[in-house]
This record gives sequence, structure tokens and C-alpha cells, in this order.
Amino acid sequence: MVDSLIHPPGCGKVLKARANWRTLEDNLTDSNTGPDGFNKCTYWIRAPKGERVEVRIAELPVGYANDGCVDAGVEIKTHRDKRRTGYRFCSSAYLDMTLISHSHMVPVIIYSREGLNQTKLSEDYYVDEGEPEDESEDIDFVGDSDEDEDEEEEEELFSTSTKLLYRIFPASK
Repeated sequence: MVDSLIHPPGCGKVLKARANWRTLEDNLTDSNTGPDGFNKCTYWIRAPKGERVEVRIAELPVGYANDGCVDAGVEIKTHRDKRRTGYRFCSSAYLDMTLISHSHMVPVIIYSREGLNQTKLSEDYYVDEGEPEDESEDIDFVGDSDEDEDEEEEEELFSTSTKLLYRIFPASK
């Protein structure tokens, strides 16, 4: 019973960091709608104990930017106390923002009042040996499309797509 509340069927999982990039794709559908009317999935990004997690925002919902991100977005809990509300993002103004956790676990809640929310998460294991290479050239950011078709432009007006990049970031010793 408790597990079904934490991870509704077909939704959310614990993500373990590895030495190479991995991608998770998920669709948040109406089957994940809670009693509050929101569709949501919770992911737990886990690094080895003693390490921290770095999360970078690569893509956020389009057309839902408002104070408090009340319609759609992502909540990232990098605080020490995971019971606190995390940082909420729903505007392209926060693309490329980086958060570093205080512990080896980061809950990520993707939510929407809409019927579909596509989610992509990538992870990387990072050992601090100087500056990491910039992986952002391989990321398709919202709004970077040059397609001229009216139908595709219309789809970009409202999108609940979310993409986060994350990796292990060494804890200070």
C-alpha cells in the first residue's frame, strides 16, 4: 500500500548514478492522477553515501509559467530536510540552472494538471578531476526548433515536457 502511494503503477523509480550517461523517458498520464487532480510521478536520484547529486534543468513545461508553478512543473528537493517543499520550476528562464544537493538523495516530483507530461532524465557519475566537459551541445532545448509547420509550432505553445540532467557531485570532505 505505501509503495503504491510513493510510486503509482508505471510511474517513478529510484535512479542510481553510474559512470556513464543514462536516459529515462516516462509519460505522466491521467492514470497517475491523485485526489488533488494532479498527475505526478516521484523519482529519487541516488548517489553513493558521502556524495552529492548535481541536477541541471534542460527542459521545462512551455506555456505554464506562473508564480508558484501551480499548473505544471518540476519540484526538486535538494535541501537537507526532504519534508520541505523543494524548488519549483516551470519557466524557460530557469534552463541551465544547476542545483547541488546536501545529501546523496534527491526527490524529483514532476507534476501537471494536464493529461500528459513527458519526462526525460539523464544521469552521469562525476569524479572531480577538474572541469567536466560541457555536454549541453547534445541537449535539445525547448524553443530551439527551426521547423516551420504550423502544427508543430502550435504544439510548442503548451508542452509539459520536462528534462533534467543529473550526476554525482563529490561532497566536500
